[in-house]
Amino acid sequence: MEHASQHPKVEFLICGSPNDAFYSQIAFFRLALDSFGERWKQARVVAVFGDENPPPLPDRWKAYFKNIEVVYADPEEFRRTGFYAASDLRFELVDPDSDLSCICDADTAFIRPLPQDLLDEIKASPAVMGVIVHIPFSMGGRADELFPLQNEKGGEAEVQRLPADTPPHEAWEKLGHAILGRSPDMSYRYNLLEPSSTERSPFYINYGFLAAPPQLMRELYRGIREVEPKVISMVGNGFYGQVTITMAAEKLNLPVRALPMRFNYPNDRKADRLHPDEMRNMVLCHYLRHSRFNRHHIFTSPKAFNDFLGRYLIGSDRVFQVYVNEITGGRYPFAESKENMVTEGAEVRHPGGQRRSIGVDWQRYYQDYPLQFDTSEYLKQTGHTLQGKPISQEQFDLILGDMRKHLALERDDALLDLCCGNGIFTRELAKKCRHVAAVDFSEPLLNVAERDHIAPNLHYYLMDVSKIQADSAFTATPFSKVVMCAALQYFDKTQLDHLLGTLKQITEDGRRIVFLLIPDKRKKWAFYKTFSQRIRHLYRLVRGAEVMGTWWDPRDIESVCSKHGLKCTFYQMDERLHPSQYRFHVVIS
Repeated sequence: MEHASQHPKVEFLICGSPNDAFYSQIAFFRLALDSFGERWKQARVVAVFGDENPPPLPDRWKAYFKNIEVVYADPEEFRRTGFYAASDLRFELVDPDSDLSCICDADTAFIRPLPQDLLDEIKASPAVMGVIVHIPFSMGGRADELFPLQNEKGGEAEVQRLPADTPPHEAWEKLGHAILGRSPDMSYRYNLLEPSSTERSPFYINYGFLAAPPQLMRELYRGIREVEPKVISMVGNGFYGQVTITMAAEKLNLPVRALPMRFNYPNDRKADRLHPDEMRNMVLCHYLRHSRFNRHHIFTSPKAFNDFLGRYLIGSDRVFQVYVNEITGGRYPFAESKENMVTEGAEVRHPGGQRRSIGVDWQRYYQDYPLQFDTSEYLKQTGHTLQGKPISQEQFDLILGDMRKHLALERDDALLDLCCGNGIFTRELAKKCRHVAAVDFSEPLLNVAERDHIAPNLHYYLMDVSKIQADSAFTATPFSKVVMCAALQYFDKTQLDHLLGTLKQITEDGRRIVFLLIPDKRKKWAFYKTFSQRIRHLYRLVRGAEVMGTWWDPRDIESVCSKHGLKCTFYQMDERLHPSQYRFHVVIS
């Protein structure tokens, strides 16, 4: 076996403020590295903190910083330049004996180790490396009183501030001519602009992940200090730091290498849509987006950690969540006592290696899932897809036709649509009856419904269908017909029992309750066809994370109906519908 010392020597330098948010993020960065084995346990990690009166490292974090060097920026320098005192100090702390120096943000974590082929290539052909940023930098929000660095670091630059409405390409042209005496190389693309965009970028990266051999890193920093005065004067906001990297590399003609997005992958829904392969092969997760969880809290306490693991997340958020769960075993890793604390309510590892799972929280799922699609992608938002693409118009018409046939709608009917989603089917049904009340617990889907799928006789209600009561807001007038399409799988037998009991109270005699597209337990293996699909299904089933929800045996539905004095008739689906091999319909009266 090759000895660890023969591997390239890699170091990581991170900055932050001396508080629990940054202590916990940096401690997890170290934990993630260590999970890759002895080689990565030897990697140097440096935490640089900046504060006017820096406190000592709290006792509760000392055990988790044993393999992290802690350095404090000069308090006087911090008073003058703020956060940049710690950020800049990282360049001065690179180890000249390292093979690769990496400057990272605190809210990053390695999902996979840096690949050996990249380390070999950068040793053979040294370069400044990073991932091209998401979008062009903003020229707005540059009030001088909010940007003290103008005087502290900018000095007399003898250049004019770029107007706030300067187009991105023009801004780069002006920066290039003012600093380089020429146009910068604009041969790159921003990572989160649509593929149709013609906007080009220079080698413009951020501090989430900036890597280079130490000699090049020091050379880059020398260039940064040279170009800073003019960049600060022209840009005048917090983006100046990223822009200085671009201008310094160009000015000194340093070799550069734009890395694939996997090396600084944001937990961003648009990134997941535009770069699915990069998400699946993520190396470094930059968990900077905080709309689904608070990045500053998740590692600070057992309660926050528990809340994070208990959330239903998708896309890159889910990749990060699964990884955190895997390397911690579901236990909060930074307990104040030496013995780790077990969290409750999320998937955790118990003595003997067993796991407990909370199962799928469908309400959270449908708060998040629709948001990854454009607001006009109605079929994708509601999961009416085939191999990831929206079902065809023919398939849509066949489903709508089955709804109309089994409901047997008449002009005087009052219809209740349960789990209506974004109303794409509801609006069509409303054309055939007097009144429709449509209910769903997904606010994002109902926002789309109320914007795009409205009718004078159609009213939407935000409510959990499993919890509706006979005195709910929409039940004043009895309904003659009820429909639920492709949603019974999100209910179990107990919930169906409650639902049918309520529906019997709020519907007229002669009622007709139609559940469509129900997964058939007897035909489950027609859906999970391959051996690998079946293994994954069984694994998710054990973990309580089966994405299809409940596979129903018609006999179970019949027994619940009998309890309430209701009759049910089962129907096979039209064979032209793609899920006809493993789903069925039921009409209850």
